[in-house]
Amino acid sequence: MASSTELNIGQKLNEGKTKQIFELVGQPGLVLVQSKDQITAGNAVRKDQMEGKAAIANKTTCCVFKLLQESGIKTAFVKQHSETAFIAAHCEMIPIEWDDANNDPQWSEEQLLAAKFSLAGLTISQCEVDIMNRSTVAIFEILEKAWATQNCTLVDMKACLGCSTVLSPDAAAQFAAQVIGLSNHLVWSKLRASMLNTWVSLKLADQKLQACSL
Repeated sequence: MASSTELNIGQKLNEGKTKQIFELVGQPGLVLVQSKDQITAGNAVRKDQMEGKAAIANKTTCCVFKLLQESGIKTAFVKQHSETAFIAAHCEMIPIEWDDANNDPQWSEEQLLAAKFSLAGLTISQCEVDIMNRSTVAIFEILEKAWATQNCTLVDMKACLGCSTVLSPDAAAQFAAQVIGLSNHLVWSKLRASMLNTWVSLKLADQKLQACSL
């Protein structure tokens, strides 16, 4: 986690298949999101290590978040900290896609409303669900256009949402808080006429990103 700016990193708050989240001592409401070199498939049934993957994934993530923010999308992203980590608002995630044991079953809008989730003081109602629907469509269209400049078609994308009061202290605000990085993209390369799952094609994706004006 070496960086030109040292942070007082506290306890690990959470760890997923490809990332770790740490508290930042003295900076309440902010966390450090640390990428890992691990790659997974089939809800982590298969996993391996790919040297350099964390740096490429983190670079992609930061570029995507900056693009979304410049396009008017609220995100949890604050700033890049190092080659493999960035600082973000600490969000309470809406837990509708975290059931690996059952292959992440889809939730209907009715199920989501019936769950009456309360996150960071905000109860998820029809208003919030409408915001989620509009936000995911907007995010996809923004990223779709960005990939098109690289002669690629965005086929699929995962964007999970969470709530935080850090950037809007008077009321819990909704943010596109899930890291939208390489592991969350499926693109079709027109040049190669084959599907690219970008966590497999990290080096190619990185070359394309360097040429992109994100």
